[in-house]
Amino acid sequence: MIHTHRFRYIGTLILFIALLGMHACIDDIIPGNDPETVTGAVAGTVLSSDGSALSGVSISTPDVTTTSGADGTFHLKEVEVNDHVVIRFSKNGYADNYKNVEVIENEISTVNAALSLIDVDMMIDVGQDNEIEFNGAKVKVPANGFVDPDGNPVTGNINALLTYFDPTDDQYYNVFPGSFVGISATGQEGLLESFGFINATFFQGGKELDLASQASAEITIPIPQSLAASAPNPVPLFYFDEDNGQWKEEGGAQIVDGKYVGTVAHFSNWNADRLYADETCIIKGRVVDQDGNPLWLARVYADGLDFVGSNYAISDLDGRFSMEIKSDSRVKVKAYWTSIIAGLWYGESAEIIIDNTCSPGGMKDIGDVVIPLDSSGPGGNEEDVWWDVFIKPYPTVNLAGSFTNFNELDAWRVGRGGKIEICKDCSLSSISWQALNSNTTQTILGIEFIDRDHGWICGNNGLVKKTSDRGRTWETVTLDISGNDMYEIEFTDEKHGFMAGTAGQVWTTTDGGLNWDRMTTNFVYDLWDLDFVNSQIGWVVGPVGRIFKTVNGGHTWSQQSSGVTLDLYGVSFVNKFFGWVVGRQGTVLYTEDGGDSWMPLSSGTTEDLLAVDFHHPNFGAVTGANGVVLVSYDRGNSWDISDIGDQELWCVDLYDFYGIFGGDELTNVLGDSELESVSGGWSQVASPASHDLNAIVFIDADTGYIAGDGGTLLKTIDAGLTWQNTNVPMTEDLSDLSIFGNAIYLCGGEESVHRSLDYGQTWQTLKSNPGSFWEFTKIQFTSEEKGFVLGYVGVEEFLTTTDYGSTWQAVPNLPAIGTNAYLYDFEFTSELVGFVAGYLINEDKGVLYKTEDGGINWSVIYELSPFGDVNNVSFKQLTFATGHAMYMVVGAMLYKSLDNGLSWDVVRTDAPSSMQFLDEQTAWGIGFWKFVGGGTTILFTDDGGQTWKQQGSISGAIQDLRDIYMINDDVGIAVGDNGQIYRTEKGGF
Repeated sequence: MIHTHRFRYIGTLILFIALLGMHACIDDIIPGNDPETVTGAVAGTVLSSDGSALSGVSISTPDVTTTSGADGTFHLKEVEVNDHVVIRFSKNGYADNYKNVEVIENEISTVNAALSLIDVDMMIDVGQDNEIEFNGAKVKVPANGFVDPDGNPVTGNINALLTYFDPTDDQYYNVFPGSFVGISATGQEGLLESFGFINATFFQGGKELDLASQASAEITIPIPQSLAASAPNPVPLFYFDEDNGQWKEEGGAQIVDGKYVGTVAHFSNWNADRLYADETCIIKGRVVDQDGNPLWLARVYADGLDFVGSNYAISDLDGRFSMEIKSDSRVKVKAYWTSIIAGLWYGESAEIIIDNTCSPGGMKDIGDVVIPLDSSGPGGNEEDVWWDVFIKPYPTVNLAGSFTNFNELDAWRVGRGGKIEICKDCSLSSISWQALNSNTTQTILGIEFIDRDHGWICGNNGLVKKTSDRGRTWETVTLDISGNDMYEIEFTDEKHGFMAGTAGQVWTTTDGGLNWDRMTTNFVYDLWDLDFVNSQIGWVVGPVGRIFKTVNGGHTWSQQSSGVTLDLYGVSFVNKFFGWVVGRQGTVLYTEDGGDSWMPLSSGTTEDLLAVDFHHPNFGAVTGANGVVLVSYDRGNSWDISDIGDQELWCVDLYDFYGIFGGDELTNVLGDSELESVSGGWSQVASPASHDLNAIVFIDADTGYIAGDGGTLLKTIDAGLTWQNTNVPMTEDLSDLSIFGNAIYLCGGEESVHRSLDYGQTWQTLKSNPGSFWEFTKIQFTSEEKGFVLGYVGVEEFLTTTDYGSTWQAVPNLPAIGTNAYLYDFEFTSELVGFVAGYLINEDKGVLYKTEDGGINWSVIYELSPFGDVNNVSFKQLTFATGHAMYMVVGAMLYKSLDNGLSWDVVRTDAPSSMQFLDEQTAWGIGFWKFVGGGTTILFTDDGGQTWKQQGSISGAIQDLRDIYMINDDVGIAVGDNGQIYRTEKGGF
């Protein structure tokens, strides 16, 4: 019986397909190469100093820039070929790093890097001597000793950013800039043995400063105790030349009280090193796979075990390599090989320990370095068939303020004979599987997890099991399905789940799996796959072109016309409109209307296609028979085809920037963070405004208003298809609007509040302070007579009225008083119940207040003070979904509460700057808080904010948006700078 799977945890990504045992040209990865310019590519992973993946890192050369993804991976395209390219890694709050890499024509070079958090970020007065200590290191700078980039003396306060790097740290090789090669004061090049370095940078007004020509500074670099016995005295100091990626000797340091102390004339990375020019030798070898086949372009690293130094080499066409290393030393050798398409680690060798390299000037052949590939390599399994795979990241954050790892994920694979394995808290670039006991020998065909701990498996002969402890134990769920196979299981939220199997069986649960009901389907065909976009709407597929759809949670089904009679094995929908079905003989079907009509697409293959997963209308993957893997970036109109062998690939699962596919005897990984594809579901509509538009509200499905700068107020009566200017008498910028009954309220600049009782025909000014530079940013009326308005800053600007806006006074009894608080947002969910979010300055903590008597009395219901930084702990934005679900932006992070704000969990580390939740799972947003300046493009989530898909217009991403309003899950309006208005009729897709 053929079985297929894929899961739809949707996100934006590029799919990287790992080719087994071969390399190929990367023309498809480097589109649009200038024929006059010879280019290659660079890829790898960025880590933090604790070894976790680091996202949002800017990786750049002078001509090319990219950003690391959620798993820390990056991919620089169209890099000019050079044997010494310097790559810069930078991220706010971290010390910059630089790595050198050889870029090869039409190939992908790989390099890893790590960034360390800055130890000290402080202001100093340049008019006095300053001595700054940080993590055992020290920098002394003289008074009036700084100049700007133009050589002008600097006065006043400047920003000092200082970091010490411990050479015994596990990530030292990755945080070490450039390579362990230096140039002596006499111009001699040699290997470096490092005893630690510091990074010192100084800024004023965004400009990097340096020491004046006659000034000097004293630096102190600690010597770790384990290196003290071998530390030379004196020692040369080397600075890192960022332009050419080289360490250059300049000056020296003496040991004083167990630390190196020296004088420097400029600031950079300063390193205490011993240079080996003559005390080196050559080690050589050959990189091969498990069958002895040579591997070209493998990277071989030799890291010192009895010294802090490293070197690397790249294997040639015959797999051979050689490199210079410290003589008479002990080193660890390890080789990595990358897919020419992936640019991520595909295979790696075991570590080889060389207890004695070779004598000075000599050579040692260390023999073959074996990288297992194919079924013997990582993820290979010669005896197993993997029927399903599942991946999902789970951010782990201590709500008291301790970050652990935001990029951890669990990966699962299940298969024949009850096999179930997990990769816990892993990175898919180096996946490692751990076998668990499923307490069954039945073949497992499907797996699904609701959260990190609670999951389900289904399979042959009525197998259904659940776990509540991350798979350590599995409890059998008894259903009347003995003798039948359950091919697929899926949950759309914590309560609603679905299974499909033989003889037309569809089972549903509405209570999180406590009880399951068999639905009456009125058909007896085996159902090989299903996909639900919410708790009500879903599809199943089966033999001879059968496609069935439900719109009421599986209670009734209607058959759709597929137009084919071939067996259909896989189905994937990204929302209730856009979907794909795959099947026999290369069949791919596509719909834009929820399956009312299906269109055949050319797949470019006649192999049976067994599984499909689209994370986005513009991006998806298909796997099939004889190792075929298809990737599309244009809704399936064209496909990139790879063939990884003769295995049947039964399953594929994509999540955010990650993916796994599996089948006979193997599972493999794929993933990249470069693709920022948009779906083209938003169209610009004519706008009568030229000013920036700030807020939008609809009073019913047809009638809505937009407020903007310069006294702009627009109105629509046809659900946003057309807009008219209402010609209001106000001229100040309008920040927000609120509608209660027949009244429209506006607030904005000059501390103004206005009201119209006739839907915008005439206006009355309720409050104004002409000439004031303060503005009101949020307004809400909870009854005809009572309303609230929030000012730009401070609790004294949170005002209320109880007489229809005639008079305004400070909200009473709020625990924060005076200038002790920044208040960022408020929201009333009823006339009596309201919330206020902000930051207490003196107490240095974020705070959430609640009232249950209409704003007369307030109480603190939640506090958070982990960071000592208003930018990180401020409770900035409140958003409410159905039921008791609340969402809040804390710093730049998205928090969620299911108990009316009493307790909160971190959803993700970056949050949209404006959000509207239609239910607990589905929301649209604008941009991310982490990007200074607010929103940019449109974002969508259907998993409660864990992942956000970028949406846009047919021409690409939409920029400079400020607010979004969804009338329902289909129709929405987004507004932004310069009067731009966008509209969607299909949920933005």
